[in-house]
Amino acid sequence: MSKIATAINNSMDYKLGVLETPRDNGKTSKRGLCAATYATQYSCDPLCVFNEATGQGEGCYSNGGPASWTMKRLNNAASAIVDLTSEQIAADEATEIRKLNGLQPLRLHVSGDCDTDESARMVSAAAADYTAIAGFESWTYTHSWSRVDRESWGSVNVHASCETSQNVTDANAKGYATAKEVEHFESDKLYEDAYGDLILPCAQQTGRAANCYECGWCFNPKSVARRIARRISIGFAVHGAGGQGAKALAALRSVLSIEMVVAA
Repeated sequence: MSKIATAINNSMDYKLGVLETPRDNGKTSKRGLCAATYATQYSCDPLCVFNEATGQGEGCYSNGGPASWTMKRLNNAASAIVDLTSEQIAADEATEIRKLNGLQPLRLHVSGDCDTDESARMVSAAAADYTAIAGFESWTYTHSWSRVDRESWGSVNVHASCETSQNVTDANAKGYATAKEVEHFESDKLYEDAYGDLILPCAQQTGRAANCYECGWCFNPKSVARRIARRISIGFAVHGAGGQGAKALAALRSVLSIEMVVAA
């Protein structure tokens, strides 16, 4: 059976981090600095505003660029399975995680998510085994925070993916660290947005860090705990290759327009 989830030791995603070393022959060797997992989007929250695989949204960044190649393969495999469950996907992802060497930080779900408590427990248990090998932390972002308890993620440095201020409030109340999608950054440093949320812009996006490996904000447990205590959200400006960024911006603006009407 074709895979519905996969994992790699050294991701070549430049956002995560790639070390380039010149060789004597004039060529350059490259090594990914983070491990990563990918799961079919059939594992995602169907209510996610960016989910166009099993929901009514559009603009998921994993639908564009190199990540889309893996995602499409996983989605094709998942679509052929009758009555596929979140737990089946999580079981495959957990198996893939346990094949990794544990020698670099682990980014869970470059594509995919865990949208039930049991699937989150399965993946987080595998992630804990990964960290036990050499102490490297795991991190992820989830749109399923409203239906999955924070405790189900165990030691994973998990961030609730939020689009609105109410999302941030509700996710914080459940014990989640938060990451908020924004149209653009008002500063490259900590600022308060128009909705009263404290935003710490992604250092990779602003250029303050070359990549996730260099930054570490999202997988450093102390950093995550401080942000929860101060109700600070990591900010991500809408992004995505191959037109996904424009779709994501439209989806975000649609959600924000609803929030403005409700607030009025």
